[in-house]
Amino acid sequence: MDTYLIPILSMGGLGALLASVLVLADSKLRVQEDPNIDLVEEELPGANCGVCGYPGCRQFAEQVVAGKLDPTECRPSNSAAIEAIAGILGIEVEVGVPLKARIRCLGGMAEAGTRADYAGVEDCRAAALVGGGNKGCVYGCLGFGTCVESCPFGAMRMDANGLPEINDDLCTGCGICTEACPKKIIDLVREGEKVLIGCSSPEKTKAVKEVCSRGCIGCSLCAKVCPVDAIVMDGNLPNIDQEKCTACGDCIDRCPTDSLLEPQINHILLIRQKKEAV
Repeated sequence: MDTYLIPILSMGGLGALLASVLVLADSKLRVQEDPNIDLVEEELPGANCGVCGYPGCRQFAEQVVAGKLDPTECRPSNSAAIEAIAGILGIEVEVGVPLKARIRCLGGMAEAGTRADYAGVEDCRAAALVGGGNKGCVYGCLGFGTCVESCPFGAMRMDANGLPEINDDLCTGCGICTEACPKKIIDLVREGEKVLIGCSSPEKTKAVKEVCSRGCIGCSLCAKVCPVDAIVMDGNLPNIDQEKCTACGDCIDRCPTDSLLEPQINHILLIRQKKEAV
């Protein structure tokens, strides 16, 4: 009996000793987390998109609580969430104008032709690797919806004409779609921008007309009719100074190819109705 009892007691005692050592080590070495980390994480979008440079919202929250990052560096966060985080931490933050994604291409299936058949993977990045894609305009949207698939907030969808549409109510301005687009035709602009150019082609008139009916032909008529000189030509594309722009709509009315976008279409239509009434 003693032959078995002694080893059992010895092993049991050794186990108890090691357990005590582990409990003591845990109590001495445990890192106490700041409870504010949980509170900050609850205010974050929870998309774990990695745009901030960290693998997830938890890691971002840790850096914010430690004072190493500003809450505004989470681009998908809205102003209410950022202000809530500032309140939790007792700090002041300056919330800027929200950013929204904008597509700088109006050449869908009806407006832009193709120069080849593509039978590969239906992914814009894959298609772009094959001679720049099958579209006639090498600068235009390829239409396979890679940006839509990349959006973690469900703010994008492909329309019936093969172009992405953006739901501003869901868009957080995170910029993931801009990185996913191989043609780099998605810009992040401040919410409230008045008039935007819906073309990315730097080509001249003839080359543009051959591949797209909605492409900017560089005629500069928009710049000429602008009453506040808010538009200057940058090569063959107009550059619009949003600070000067009054959303009068003159440039949009004068554009022969309808290549200017109206992000604030209701506001612009209201201005037009007032002008017509006068």
